[in-house]
Amino acid sequence: APAATADALKSHILAALHAFDEVPIAQLLDDRYKKYRHIGQGGKFWREKVRSGLNNVFGLLAYAVSRMEKSNRKNPKVPDASPRARPEKPRLPVASGPKRAERD
Repeated sequence: APAATADALKSHILAALHAFDEVPIAQLLDDRYKKYRHIGQGGKFWREKVRSGLNNVFGLLAYAVSRMEKSNRKNPKVPDASPRARPEKPRLPVASGPKRAERD
């Protein structure tokens, strides 16, 4: 059920985002200030910001997925998310060009 999966994912991601509630406002403002002061600049600052942002996103996703897996083990009514085998598509014969006349 896609709707149930979406609802579960939403609740787990929101739970993971609550970790940002613990970040002090002063730090958020300082980070925002640094971000806008470095717009248009390249180099180490932006590489570190991108790495940090990606690590945060992947960390949150990993956390959300692990929470979903734990809740799925506790609640067996949720269908398994394993991929289904797709039926094989019928193959059409390959069209070959006009047949060559045999050489004598």
